[in-house]
Amino acid sequence: MRILGRGNNLTPTPSPLMGEGEEISPPPLPNPSPARGEGLKAKDMSFSKQTGFTLIELLVVMVIVGIALGVVTLRLLPDDRAVLRDEAERLALLLENAGQQARASGHALAWSYERGGYRFWQQNEYGDWIPADGDMLRPRTLPDGIVVSAAAVETDALRAGEPMAMSAASFALPFSIRLNKQQITALVTGDSAGVVTATLGNGVQP
Repeated sequence: MRILGRGNNLTPTPSPLMGEGEEISPPPLPNPSPARGEGLKAKDMSFSKQTGFTLIELLVVMVIVGIALGVVTLRLLPDDRAVLRDEAERLALLLENAGQQARASGHALAWSYERGGYRFWQQNEYGDWIPADGDMLRPRTLPDGIVVSAAAVETDALRAGEPMAMSAASFALPFSIRLNKQQITALVTGDSAGVVTATLGNGVQP
């Protein structure tokens, strides 16, 4: 539409694109958008729900992993019976080897115990007992909780620190040594042929 001025009057002139009698319509208003705060609130609620679900999943996974680690740890850690059995078998093997060494060399050896360990002895040229040489016959300390509770040669009790001689003769004196770990017992016995065995408290050989 063109507007032509005639003096002080302004007379609208119809535009060639607009028909006579048509009214000018205002441009359409844009659709109102949701308030910014409401949009953020909806997003926060959605994120909160998603985060809570993820935390629950993580907690479940952590519980499962913790149980699995506990089972593996229990399987890896030896129980009291296994530890006592190993120590009794080690002592039996050392005593049998020491007896064979004494008979083979013609020189007597001896064994003695303290409550938390034991050692081997050999005789010097004066017949005195001195600490035995060699790594196999070195002094040994028992693991925590394992003690030598009693020892005897034939029917005679052996006191702590008293040497138990292993003769260089072709026969040996029978002996017995008792190891304890709490309420569990292991028995190490030697016969006159020099054979040494280890048994747990229930009489079953480990």
